[in-house]
Amino acid sequence: MKYILMFVAGAIAGYVLGTKAGRERYEQIASTSQRLYKESGLEARKDELAGKAAAKAGELKDAAAVKASDVAHQGAAKLNEATATVKEKVTHGSSSSSSTSLQDGADPGTYGS
Repeated sequence: MKYILMFVAGAIAGYVLGTKAGRERYEQIASTSQRLYKESGLEARKDELAGKAAAKAGELKDAAAVKASDVAHQGAAKLNEATATVKEKVTHGSSSSSSTSLQDGADPGTYGS
């Protein structure tokens, strides 16, 4: 029993001393890396690049909005043109009974067949 108690006490002492030494070493490494990060100019470079990226993102967002608006207007114009063409065909009809006109009583699902 005496040996077990001595082993447990030694293990606890080793754990406590090892943790304290490990924590001190961690703090030393962390402080050195922070100092090097600030002294090397990486922090300033990071901020500069973040600003450039934000500006470019704004430009791309604006360009995408303009392009989307142009595409929407072109699509609307084509839709209006197609609607006018269909309206003209429906109101004026065709002189002959062709497969492109919808006849009275025809099922729209079988149009053109």
